[in-house]
Amino acid sequence: VAEDGLSGEVVGELVHVREPHVTLIQGLTKGSKMEFVIEKCVEVGVEAVWPVRFERSLARYDDERAAHKGERWRRIAEAAAKQSGRTFVPLVADPAQADGLISRLAAFDAVLVPWEEAVGAPGVGQALEAAGVDRGGRVAIVVGPEGGLSETEIAAFEGAGAVTVTLGDTILRTETAGILSVALCVYELGGLGGRSRG
Repeated sequence: VAEDGLSGEVVGELVHVREPHVTLIQGLTKGSKMEFVIEKCVEVGVEAVWPVRFERSLARYDDERAAHKGERWRRIAEAAAKQSGRTFVPLVADPAQADGLISRLAAFDAVLVPWEEAVGAPGVGQALEAAGVDRGGRVAIVVGPEGGLSETEIAAFEGAGAVTVTLGDTILRTETAGILSVALCVYELGGLGGRSRG
């Protein structure tokens, strides 16, 4: 480093891995569950996490606390990205209200909503295949809070083109559903040693 410039030497190159574009829209949770979800989803390959307050969310934050939570969650994401050897740190947004969320879903090629009452619904892989989403596609997964998504919210998502999917016969905790949904989607799009759809 000198007054008139900066010089450096290349000591190595990172191989860029084309990762699937999966965004988790996670209903706000109580306690430290959101931290756990963010850490594990970053490890398995999520591209972004949007924490959202749905109708049945028990966690409530004022603007100052929401900003503080967002900063903490981003530090957790950075640490998880480093630990798992990822080449970038996934975006973690500040917690937000569900207002305006529907309009943001148009940016995705597929929006999947795991719902425990989705009898006869397709699984994640079937839904992605039906939507024609390949590895380069952008996918959002919407997971409700501890109380689940309301029928009104499900209807709004389906009205915007989202597909309700099943995660099997068992009822999962919200943090389990978030992590599992991301892992299944990343796998189906070629991550985690899975199959590639294009």
